[in-house]
Amino acid sequence: NVLLGVSFLDINNGIAVGDNGTVIRTNNAGATWTYLHLTNNNLNAVSLTNISYCFVVGQYHTVLKLTDTTWTEYYQVGTGDFYGASYNTIVGTDGQIFLTTDEGTTWVAQITGAVKKLRGISFVNSDIGTAVGHNGTILRTTDGGNNWITQSSIGRAHV
Repeated sequence: NVLLGVSFLDINNGIAVGDNGTVIRTNNAGATWTYLHLTNNNLNAVSLTNISYCFVVGQYHTVLKLTDTTWTEYYQVGTGDFYGASYNTIVGTDGQIFLTTDEGTTWVAQITGAVKKLRGISFVNSDIGTAVGHNGTILRTTDGGNNWITQSSIGRAHV
């Protein structure tokens, strides 16, 4: 299996996700990993924001919520695939950005149509976050996703 995303809450607790519904979890800094499974869809990203609460996103608008050891699967969020998750925000195809304020019961579209695909998102706290995607798209919020400002990239970096 190919692992596509990883998130650590602290030095010990982490989750990695990947193709064919692969979800592995550690609580001892990776010394051992426990395999969990709910879907056969590829899972692209995970956001572990506290010990008993995280979101996993993937293809076919799959959004999974983990509460302790119970998985709940949501198929009614947006369209297409999701590629990034951070805090309570997920991003995906068609420039979709969705936010939940009730631990995943409902999802509110923050922005759509910005780019073909948003591929990643990172929040440093509940207010400040950056989403990135195709064609060098960079979007930034400083108010928890209520408003997104397009930032420009300076071109290709050569390493």
